[in-house]
Amino acid sequence: MEYRREIDGLRAVAVLPVILFHAGLPWFSGGYVGVDVFFVISGYLITSILLDGLESKSFSFATFYERRARRILPALFFVMLSCVPLAWITMLPSQFKGFSESMIAVSMFSSNIYFWFKDDYFSQPSEELPLLHTWSLGVEEQFYVLFPMFLFVLWRHGTRTVLYGICAISVLSLLLSEYGWRNFPSANFYLLPTRAWELGFGAICAFLLKGRSMPIGSWPAAIGLAMIMLSIVAYDDTTPFPSLYALAPVVGTVLIILFGSRQTLVGKVLSNKFLVGIGLISFSAYLWHQPIFAFARIAGGGETPKQEAMIYLSTLSLLLAYLTYRYIETPFRITHQGSFAVSREAIFYGSTVVAMGFVCFGLVSHISGDFRTQFNDKSISIDNASRDRSMFYRCESKNHHIVPVEKACSIGSTRNIVAALVGDSHATALTEQLDKVAREEGVGIKILTYSGCSPAIGLERDGRYCDAVNQRNIAFIKESGIPYVIMAARWALYHSGKRFDNGEGGVESGERPQVFPVDRLHSNDDGREFVLRSYRNTINSYLKSGIHVVLVWNIPEAGWNVPQYLAAAYRNSGQITATVGSTSYSAYQLRTNATHSVFSGIV
Repeated sequence: MEYRREIDGLRAVAVLPVILFHAGLPWFSGGYVGVDVFFVISGYLITSILLDGLESKSFSFATFYERRARRILPALFFVMLSCVPLAWITMLPSQFKGFSESMIAVSMFSSNIYFWFKDDYFSQPSEELPLLHTWSLGVEEQFYVLFPMFLFVLWRHGTRTVLYGICAISVLSLLLSEYGWRNFPSANFYLLPTRAWELGFGAICAFLLKGRSMPIGSWPAAIGLAMIMLSIVAYDDTTPFPSLYALAPVVGTVLIILFGSRQTLVGKVLSNKFLVGIGLISFSAYLWHQPIFAFARIAGGGETPKQEAMIYLSTLSLLLAYLTYRYIETPFRITHQGSFAVSREAIFYGSTVVAMGFVCFGLVSHISGDFRTQFNDKSISIDNASRDRSMFYRCESKNHHIVPVEKACSIGSTRNIVAALVGDSHATALTEQLDKVAREEGVGIKILTYSGCSPAIGLERDGRYCDAVNQRNIAFIKESGIPYVIMAARWALYHSGKRFDNGEGGVESGERPQVFPVDRLHSNDDGREFVLRSYRNTINSYLKSGIHVVLVWNIPEAGWNVPQYLAAAYRNSGQITATVGSTSYSAYQLRTNATHSVFSGIV
């Protein structure tokens, strides 16, 4: 296929926002859409290559996978290898074990599946996962396996049949992603079935342009670029993704591919030397930026580097990308007298040996826990606290796994149930101590907790059934005649809609809790008043029914992962003072004043 400089420029438009988004810079809150732009470009280029081979009857699976291996594996394996000494030096045992496991997943082209499974409350913060970004490579690699087979099988039925098949799959995938963000958001984000439509849109572009001259359309291309840029500045981590919202960057990319020839203004802009240069090193830049950011945070005990430091680190990722492109990527793609300097056999055998080496490394670390020796017992014991969890966490509802009330766990005595525990995972964290007290008193407590949901009626979160479960819990408690209810949750989190920032460098990771009224279409509330009203109404509902409410106020938040922050501090200085890992009381008051005022006003 003919080389298009503007496509390399478009790669720069994709990778720079991704890097600056992960660096936390303002105006790039939706920079993650760069990955979606990459998917469309990949679908277009791969399909164009496959169509050329099928039409000329020169297509070979071996040749196709050889070229994919040359494109991806040398740089990927080099970056992975470079991460090992950094992980060895900076990571705590629990972090190192997770890193080793991710090495296995990346080597087996399944990192998206691995991070989907690991995406839970107790997983390491995403900002501290050096290989998290390889989930998108997992999606593409799985596409590379399945799509050529799909084309090869249907090709005999004609190009129109193939195109219709791609269109049908793309529409189904788009509809699945729209359903998925509401019902299984983590799988929706990471897995191929809900991302396939983005690659499919790129594939459709290849069919539309095959054997035809590019239509010159300055306005469509300009609209496409505007759609991408608007997504970058307007979207944020509360935007459901992928979903219909992803149509903006995806369709924008399609318009540029179809109409953004070098004769158009957009094509000329994208074809300039700077953007083309960034585009050429974009793959290596994408590979480097996440490990650099992650290890900087890990070395600081989880503290987010200052914005100036993140700018320097972003520049470093581009510098390393250039060196990797020149000395690692390019040599494996150089041809001499029509043949590659590095043979196909060397690529396949060498890649297999290196991948198996990473797998063995990961397995040894996983089985042994951690075979390094630089940590003392105190650091290890503190780090282990980050993985400690109550034995009763199996009793709480999570996402779509709702524990029926008739199967709800009881702590203490199972015969004399005097209370029900409702709330989120912070409520579940109280269960072991409550169990001890309940046993001493000879009473029982029902566990009716739901991770990620406040126990207030009238509130909902995407991907969960918060209100339905809370309504069920209230009805069950009233019908059962249970005299006490214990309520505990991250009240301030749901009210503010923001993760905690302690103002001292500790910024809690994770997505924002997108809490909204069940009847949001008819809600006229300003700000977050609907959350406070739901708290008030729920507590009053219990009280009016004669049920005593034991209300656990906001548990102080830290911003840091406290065990890992303390362990890193001890590792670095050999001591832990009283102020290490603490946050100011004024920050706690500012965060909780609104919810505590509501609680204080209930009589």
